[in-house]
Amino acid sequence: PVMHLTEAEAWTLARGQGDSLIAIVQSVTKETGNTVIVYLQNGGCLYAEGRSCISIPAPKTMNDKDLSGSGAAHASAFLAAVCAGMKPRSAGSFADLYASEVRSCEENVLPSESAGRMRRRMAEMILGKEVADPE
Repeated sequence: PVMHLTEAEAWTLARGQGDSLIAIVQSVTKETGNTVIVYLQNGGCLYAEGRSCISIPAPKTMNDKDLSGSGAAHASAFLAAVCAGMKPRSAGSFADLYASEVRSCEENVLPSESAGRMRRRMAEMILGKEVADPE
């Protein structure tokens, strides 16, 4: 199982028992035996599995207009990517990219051009090669 949390949810789980988000995530991973992903307020995420915890940075193109819904977008994109065959770390990178696209849109609605770009990006990450735009 995978636990996908927002940063605020991770701090709530800590109940004052940790001062480092990484330590909290590692503790939750150890206690539950689950992979834990924490979507960070500033974009990017922490990915913890077993004893390792890595930070997956947010894309540098982030242009925040509306933050509401970006955590749900991150979780949805992560799950879609894993279901499509991506390894969890790659899925985390894709989810960061997707959430940054959502954050840059008014009212978190991706224009069809952005949605198409995200579908192509996911396909490229899965296939390991460039995918041409459909004509």
